[in-house]
Amino acid sequence: MKFSVRNDTICHYLQDMAKHDEYWAYRFVAKHGRAFGPKQPLPKGVRRGPMQYCYSSAWNLTRVRKELVYVEGFARAILGVGKDGYADDHIDAHAWVVNANGEVIDPTWPHGIEYFGIPFKREYVDKMMPRLKVQG
Repeated sequence: MKFSVRNDTICHYLQDMAKHDEYWAYRFVAKHGRAFGPKQPLPKGVRRGPMQYCYSSAWNLTRVRKELVYVEGFARAILGVGKDGYADDHIDAHAWVVNANGEVIDPTWPHGIEYFGIPFKREYVDKMMPRLKVQG
C-alpha cells in the first residue's frame, strides 16, 4: 500500500478558502500566520487533553509551562489512508503551543502533521480566555 500526502498545504488551503468563503479567519490567518513545526512529543508529565478541547488544553498547558507560547490557526491531520493510496487528511481550526524553537506541541490532536497559525502573547490569552469561556 502506498502512502503519500496530497500536494496541498494549509497555506494553499487558507488562500483558496479566503477567495471563496466569507469566514474572515481564513484570510486573517493566511495573511498574518506562519507555518510551525516539526511536531514534538508531549512533555513528560503532560497528558493529552480531550478531543475538541484544543483551545482550553493549549491555554492550560501554557499556564503550567511558562516557556510555551499559545498559537491559534489551522492544523492538518492524517486520519487514515484512502482507497486511492492517498492520505485521508483533514484541516480544521485548531489551537496548540510552541516551544522557543517554534516546534509544535499539540495537547489534543495526536494525528496532526502540519500547523499554520498566529502566536499570541500570554497576557492577551490570559485576559481573553476567561471572558470567552472557550473550551473546544
